[in-house]
Amino acid sequence: MIAHTLDPLHAFADSEAVVRDLPNARLVRARTFLEIRFAPGRLSAEVADFLDEVWSQRSEGPGGRGAARGASA
Repeated sequence: MIAHTLDPLHAFADSEAVVRDLPNARLVRARTFLEIRFAPGRLSAEVADFLDEVWSQRSEGPGGRGAARGASA
């Protein structure tokens, strides 16, 4: 989840609570609400790292695609 502390509609504490409730979730603090629009590099890298980690866990775990591929090879 990407959030920032100055959001007038969504309290940062709400983001923290949601992340606590979601397995394997991460909270990334944006510097401003404009960061993803005008300087997305840092946040995009965080998202890519998260997706790489989730995908590798999925493909290596029991019943994951990697396990199924390995079994048929």
